[in-house]
Amino acid sequence: VLRWSVSYGGTTSTDDVIITFNEDPVQAAAGSDQDICGTLSATLEGIAHSYQGGTAPAASTRQWTYVSGPDTSPVFSDASSPTSTLTVSTSGSYVFRWTETNGNCVRTDEVSIDLSDIPNVSGGPDQEVCYGESVTLSGTGDGTISWDQGVINGTPFIPTQTGEYHVSVLNGSGCSNSDTVVVTVNPIPDADAGPDQEVCFGEAVTLTATGGTHYLWDNSVSNGVPFTPSATTVYNVVVSDDKGCSDQDQVLVEVNPIPQTPIITYESDTLFSDSDMGNQWYMDGTPITDAEESYYVPKLQGTYHAVVTQGGCESEESNKIFVVYSGVEKNDVGELKIYPNPAEDFIKIETERIGKYSLMITSSTGQLILKEDVSDPIHRVDLSSMHPGIYFITISAEEFVSTRKVIKR
Repeated sequence: VLRWSVSYGGTTSTDDVIITFNEDPVQAAAGSDQDICGTLSATLEGIAHSYQGGTAPAASTRQWTYVSGPDTSPVFSDASSPTSTLTVSTSGSYVFRWTETNGNCVRTDEVSIDLSDIPNVSGGPDQEVCYGESVTLSGTGDGTISWDQGVINGTPFIPTQTGEYHVSVLNGSGCSNSDTVVVTVNPIPDADAGPDQEVCFGEAVTLTATGGTHYLWDNSVSNGVPFTPSATTVYNVVVSDDKGCSDQDQVLVEVNPIPQTPIITYESDTLFSDSDMGNQWYMDGTPITDAEESYYVPKLQGTYHAVVTQGGCESEESNKIFVVYSGVEKNDVGELKIYPNPAEDFIKIETERIGKYSLMITSSTGQLILKEDVSDPIHRVDLSSMHPGIYFITISAEEFVSTRKVIKR
């Protein structure tokens, strides 16, 4: 309090004035701007002025007020506290003002609070692939998409093992979110079509693949079901499992031809086959040991035929020839003629010094067609009732046996 005094002629006049010195709240501050994600509340970081003496004057005030933002009626937990918690109903950018007054001294500061929603993000469904197949991960979200492990969004790649892939999204407010996709890599089945096979024409073969649960052969083959191939062929099989993963393999089935049915003849004391190799001679249906040449000299009386084997395949039995074996060498019986050959309705048989002989005609399958005894040196045989084909004429005398092939037209 100050007093002003004036004296004149022994009289004094006075007046008092009160001067109040208020402390200026210069330390008042609204705090740092904030970017907050996923919430509609924030704790303000204001700073209150620290008054001398440690206690704010009774007349001083402190107050948070709304300046701007989508929600015009924010709620403060304590508007007079510099660290009040505010709550809004709508996300967005807000400005709040911190004001401190002490008498006629006023200090203000403003702070920006950006309340942003968490961005949506989806990595898509979990995926299952077979080893070696590509997969495409396509994430979506409200912002910039990025994957870990070097994956590029929407670009195919080939995973080598089962694993988790994480996708993140970052929006313009710096808020992020993430999702996880599991990629399961299933192994490839080990397809095995089995070993290559070799069969004779007309024989059945069974192809049995392993390594999976489903088997798809080409050429209409069914797994494990016999079939008869018509020619040498490579067969391919797709082996798959219950996961849909598959592998392929192939097998060669070699079809060997059946050798041509041999035709045998008998000249003097020797049987001849028209096949140069692969012969096996039989007597009375039993194979003869070590009789594998294209000729055979019979030592016993009986019915002979030959079978040719080539590439593991046997021909049908040749025609059969009955041999009468005398055990002696043939004598000079002169020339034997059978004509015409080929013949149509008849043939003639001319002998010089054979004398009486037995005539036997058999078909190419060994069926007996005619058997008779002949004594004429020139004998005519009627063929008109016989079907066209190959026949064998066997002439047997006491010391002579000969078989000739005749073609009937």
